[in-house]
Amino acid sequence: MHEVALHSEYDQYLKYLKSETDGLPEEVNIPPLREDYANVPLEDAYDLKVLFDYLHQTQGVQYGEKTGAAFRSEKRKDADDEQIGGTDTPAHQEARLAPGYIYYVKGPIIVADRCMSFCFWETPEDAQRASLAPAHRQAVNMAPIFYKSAVLERLAVDYHPGGVDVRVLSAQTMIFD
Repeated sequence: MHEVALHSEYDQYLKYLKSETDGLPEEVNIPPLREDYANVPLEDAYDLKVLFDYLHQTQGVQYGEKTGAAFRSEKRKDADDEQIGGTDTPAHQEARLAPGYIYYVKGPIIVADRCMSFCFWETPEDAQRASLAPAHRQAVNMAPIFYKSAVLERLAVDYHPGGVDVRVLSAQTMIFD
């Protein structure tokens, strides 16, 4: 009985997230630069200067040190794309409402069921707080069901007039098989 109540509360939370993000401008999901983007450094996979210049012009993102996270995954053959979306979408909606949120890119699956999604935040503390939110925790809990393996990279991102420099601060590999 108690579990049903928790599920119901979570469903209400998901409806709240959807209602709050419906009025936000649509985010442009930029395409990767190459087919094997999920296996190369982030700065080789995407044109981050173009992305950050766009964010600078449209959202006022300032030059300076930012933080990021990249989630590289290998999808299970039997994973249900609709279920993955049903988990990822609320986590993305939740992130968009969080303090310090800058941008999120959900990468496509192009080669060998591999994907890389990533997000940027103003500070590491903003990213950490967001990672503890309910929909994000649900996505983390579902990862072993959806993916064979994943790598979570924590990133330092320096946006400056000449471009964007990315340093991987840590990488955590998870094998779910």
